[in-house]
Amino acid sequence: MSISDMLKQHTIVDIDDYVHVLDGKVICYKPDVIDFENEEHVASFLSFVDRLFNCDEPFLQERRGKGNTRAVLEGTKDNIVKTLGLAYISDFPSEIMEKVQQLITE
Repeated sequence: MSISDMLKQHTIVDIDDYVHVLDGKVICYKPDVIDFENEEHVASFLSFVDRLFNCDEPFLQERRGKGNTRAVLEGTKDNIVKTLGLAYISDFPSEIMEKVQQLITE
């Protein structure tokens, strides 16, 4: 499947260069972390997004209720392996928090 076709199956809203809402899930990553021109990287990323906060793996579960947690991805484009951390959306500045909350409740 082409990258374009893969991305069309998902709702992606870029709040800024770091904060993104994908299919109602808040994911933070810098522009140089995901290689959106590499099919394998995009497929892996979207597979991760599908499982995030939606599976039985305890580490990928939201904390303190639905809509309170964000995933933080770190790494480089040249390596498909990323580091994942979880944080609370309450750490965002109020302007970003309002936009994010609106998108995750739609």
